[in-house]
Amino acid sequence: LVAGQAVTFSGYHMSLTNPLGVATEFRIEWRNSGSNTEVGRTPNSTTGPGTTYSLFSLNATVPAGADTARAVYAIQTFGGEPNPGDNGVVFVDDMSFIIVPEPTSIAALGAASVLLRRRRR
Repeated sequence: LVAGQAVTFSGYHMSLTNPLGVATEFRIEWRNSGSNTEVGRTPNSTTGPGTTYSLFSLNATVPAGADTARAVYAIQTFGGEPNPGDNGVVFVDDMSFIIVPEPTSIAALGAASVLLRRRRR
């Protein structure tokens, strides 16, 4: 990772228990691999799962000093036990962490593909 890059952490989640007696949160923790220290983190996003799969997504920019990231999806209770009969089951699927291409990179790839097509003719 390079400072200033845009990234997206996303996936789908659901829970058949409604209301859910536990909380879900997701965030990105930015780290420096050389010093093995945390540089910063995004605020926790607490968009909870519904009873059908729904998309969760977090967009962020790599801060200065970070060269790695830790994508965190946590399922936990905050003070006390879950609701009676609630086992706190959350299903998570198709999680991804991607570097969003810059518009200039996309334009360069598009121009290169046009040139290759012309060359084939």
